[in-house]
Amino acid sequence: MEYFIIALMCFLAVTKVTLQSQFSKSRSLGFAENIFYNFVMFLSAAILFIPMLIVKKSTPDVYIFGFIS
Repeated sequence: MEYFIIALMCFLAVTKVTLQSQFSKSRSLGFAENIFYNFVMFLSAAILFIPMLIVKKSTPDVYIFGFIS
């Protein structure tokens, strides 16, 4: 299962970079639109992983919060 998650995250990262490149070349209207685009992309990734957290019934570790900040 962990290998599937790694492959899925790689796919999502490549897709995000490709779409962001196309978006910035064709429709980049400003800083606010780029921030909104990143928000939508990261929200979609979070929505994909929320069910895994619910099924495992686990909470993020203190080390996860340390790496984020």
